[in-house]
Amino acid sequence: VASDATPALGGALDAATFSIENLGALEEQVSTVAASGATQTLDVSGHGVFDVTMDEACTFTFSNPAPSGDASSFVLILRGGFTPTLPSSIDWAAATAPSYSTPSMYVFVTVDGGTTWLGVQSGGAFG
Repeated sequence: VASDATPALGGALDAATFSIENLGALEEQVSTVAASGATQTLDVSGHGVFDVTMDEACTFTFSNPAPSGDASSFVLILRGGFTPTLPSSIDWAAATAPSYSTPSMYVFVTVDGGTTWLGVQSGGAFG
């Protein structure tokens, strides 16, 4: 019998109806974008936090959310003195998008495969 210090999973890991509990603090993969350009696609399947510095007015797209019935969520930190255009699929509180001031932090969640994102600005103009 040999010991394998680096075992690899083959195939998908399916927890079926089981849950993972009492995790404590979570670590999220951060995608740092130093210069946004005019358009920026955020692939939510690979990162839980996006830290984006806008170097010009930027239109954002969210891609690859979990399928309908599962949830996808992520945090977006926006920096820079330019205007962001966020997807029209965001359902903001009181149907009103918040004002942007640099830097701002947003949280987005979808449970319908990205058809609708619930969005909240957690704060802006952090010092």
